[in-house]
Formats: sequence, C-alpha cells, structure tokens
Amino acid sequence: MQETQEQGLQIAEPEGPFEAMDRAFLILRILVLFGGFGWIYFAPLSIDNKAQVLLVFVFYSFYTAALYITIFFNQERIRVFYIVGLIFDLIFIFLLLMLTGGAASSFFIGFYILVALHSFYYGLTVGLLVSFASSLIYFVSYVNSGFPIHWTDFALRISFLFLLSIMAGLLTGKMKQDRERIDHLNQKLNESLLDLEKVHKKLIETAKLTALGRMTADVAHEIRNPLVTIGGFARRCNSKIDPNSPEKKYSKIIVDEVERLEKILRDLLVFSKGPERTPKMISIRPVLEKSLEIQNDDIKEKKIRVVREYAENLPEIMGDEEELNQVFVNMILNAVQAMTFDGVLTLKAGSHLRDGVEWLCIEIQDTGVGIPEENLDRIFNPFFTTKRIGEGTGLGLSVSRRIVEEHQGKIEVESELGKGSAFRVLLPAFSKKEERTA
Repeated sequence: MQETQEQGLQIAEPEGPFEAMDRAFLILRILVLFGGFGWIYFAPLSIDNKAQVLLVFVFYSFYTAALYITIFFNQERIRVFYIVGLIFDLIFIFLLLMLTGGAASSFFIGFYILVALHSFYYGLTVGLLVSFASSLIYFVSYVNSGFPIHWTDFALRISFLFLLSIMAGLLTGKMKQDRERIDHLNQKLNESLLDLEKVHKKLIETAKLTALGRMTADVAHEIRNPLVTIGGFARRCNSKIDPNSPEKKYSKIIVDEVERLEKILRDLLVFSKGPERTPKMISIRPVLEKSLEIQNDDIKEKKIRVVREYAENLPEIMGDEEELNQVFVNMILNAVQAMTFDGVLTLKAGSHLRDGVEWLCIEIQDTGVGIPEENLDRIFNPFFTTKRIGEGTGLGLSVSRRIVEEHQGKIEVESELGKGSAFRVLLPAFSKKEERTA
C-alpha cells in the first residue's frame, strides 16, 4: 500500500477531500465498526461482556472520527496522523483480546491486518516496527490470559507477523522502484518526443529553405546579368554628367539603387549556395578595421563615437577573410542603423576560455534602441527583419550566422530595450605554431 502522492503522472489532483487510498482506509474502518456491532449481537457472550466489548467499539468509533476530521483539515500531515491512528488501533485490538479470551481470541488476526496495511503504506522498516509492537502486545495478552495456547502456536503466529511484514515491505519497495523507473522512462519519452518534434520542425524548415534557396538562386542568376550591365552603364553615365547638372542627382539615385539591388542579389546567392572559401591564418584586427572603414560614412554622418577595446597579443584564427569581413560589416551596419545621433559603437576583441577551449571573442556593442525579447530568437531567421521596406533583406544576420558556424564558431546576442544590443562572435583560436605542427 503506497502513499498516494507518489503515484506520479497518474494522479494530478486529488479527486476529493481524500485520495482514493485514504477513502479506502475510511471505508475499511466503517466496515470494521459495523462488522463489530454485528459480531457483538451474534457472539455467545454474557450481557456484561457484550457491554464491555460494545464500549471498546464506541471508543474505536470516536477516535476514528477524530482521526479523519483532523486529517480533513491537515491533509499535508496525513502520514503522521496515520501513525497516531496506529497507536490507537493497537490499543483497540489489545482491549478486544483481553475481553474475548486473550491470546486465544480470533481478534489476534487484527494484528496481521495492521502489519499488512502499514508495510504496504510505509515500507519494510515501519512494517517491522509494527510487527514488533504487535508481538509485544500479543505477548502481554498471552501472559495475562494464562497461556491459553501452546507456545509453539504462539511462536508461529508471531513468526507470521514478521514474515508478512517482510514480504509486504519488500513488495512495496519493488513497486516503488518500478514506479520510479516508469516515471523516469516517461520523462525520457516526453523529452524524446519534444526533441523529435523540434527535429521535425527543423526538417520542414530546412526543406522549405532548400526549395527557396534553389528558386532564389535561379532568379538571382537571371536578374544579375542584366543588372550588372545596367549598373555599369549607369556608373559610366554618372561619371560623365556635369556635377552641377540637375540630372546628376537622378543618375546618382540610379547608381545607388542598382548597388543596393546588387547587394541583395549577393546576399541571396551567398545564402542559397555560399561562396568559394579560401581559409588561411588571419589576424582579426585588420578585418574589424576594414569593416569599420566600409561603414565610415554612415558613422560620421550620425556622429557616432567608435570605441576600440582590443586585447594585446590577440590569437590568430583560421578562416576566410572576406567572409568574416561580411559578418562584421553586417553587424556594424545593424548597430549603426539602430542608433540615432551621438551614439557609441564599441568593438571588443580578446581571448575567451569556455568549456576548456580557447576562443577569440569579438563583441560589437551599440547604444541603440535594442531588440524586443520576443524577436531575439528570430533575428537569425532568413528574411526576418524589423526594418522598413527597402532598408534590409532580412538575410544579413542569417548569412552571418551560417558563415560563423561554418568557421566552427558561435554567434550570440544580448539586448535590452532602450539601452542597446551586443553581438558576440566566438571563433576557435589558432596560433601559427599550431598551424605548422598540424
């Protein structure tokens, strides 16, 4: 008999004031009470003896009522109250024994019921203690009633008390272990199902992106050739138009828009196929400075202050310089666009030890508007953007993450609304010595 709170996933909430097992105990006590009254009526006892036994059952009914009223208002301590009830039950059985023949009375069977119930409910240790207490009380009744049965019968009854408690206690322990194992397996199963669901969603997303990638690559190739031609002629015309001519402004708009379209097409092609990679040992400082230089006009226009925090003796990394430059250009561009005038752009670079591995950590911080928390998990998704139409494709961060991951690195982001964002790129640190010995 087990504590009902341990039934795990099978019982989420009690169905009423007591759980099923507790209600079963209450019904059992009521049956004992009515069965006792029936036994008194039919038993061949004297009037005085029947009156005494009746008083014992009245005592039983009162402490049972008090026990369950107390439990009803203090259900969290139900196991403690059952132990208190056990003490009264032992007294109850002892009184019945003394009034109905001592050790020879059939009421000694009540000890077996108590031992079985408490061994199931509490386990082996409590079951043995109940067996010991029952044996002691039964021995007192055996002596007080003048040794009414042979000592071998008495010893046999005592032996069965302990045997019953051991068997019931071991069975309870086994049931508890099995239940814990089942709960553990259920938990593992739930985790596996969640993982499978995530993998399934990822597979669907991958299939969609693969199809989209093939389509965008085909479309980009078809558009790129005439666009390159248009861009070339537009730049040539723009260079030949008098700077003071009104047409100069319009030709400059054409050139800028063509360049923007060319950038979108480059992002689409990189996203769908990826460029040819030429990895080599590189130093990150020149890459960051080149990325800053590309965005220098926008930085000056917004009067953004640039802070550099580069550690001494930065480790080198193995990678493609052009691809990494694209990553940092995207991040710096996002940082600049997120800030208004007089913002602060901070670039940090240094060694970082994580999980026993040395990384080169590059962090780009801004003092912009920040990213809403609900968007933090989506900003790396392809085509996701919060910018206005025409200001971004939603591919920059997606391409950046793919490039970083293909360099065996990691990309992380932290943001707080109204205070700014920080993008962190972790790349495996190399040294020239490691390259030579590899």
